[in-house]
Amino acid sequence: MPQNEDKKAIFMAKMKALEDLFVKGLPERMQEISDAVDACVAQPGEATVVAILHRYLHSVAGTAGTFGFQELGARARALEIDLEPALLGGPVAVQVLQDKVPELRNYLEWARTV
Repeated sequence: MPQNEDKKAIFMAKMKALEDLFVKGLPERMQEISDAVDACVAQPGEATVVAILHRYLHSVAGTAGTFGFQELGARARALEIDLEPALLGGPVAVQVLQDKVPELRNYLEWARTV
């Protein structure tokens, strides 16, 4: 039985190290999202910049909950889903972004308090 306890302790230590890396990287991740929002505003209708923003949100949505940041992840997931129509670019992207940029900025402002 001690072997199982050792394995569990090793696993928990590795998870804690990953959590610490996640937390340490959050400001950079939020800055990447902010920069991507700015790029979307500067290049409305450009599918490539929307895809970058979508990918950053997807990354946060997929990892935040694992490390105890459920709301951060859930809000990123909701924004990610809302942006999916904009991935096609063109006029649809322009409209979706016009509707979502304020919400994205609110998310980023809120995320600074997490």
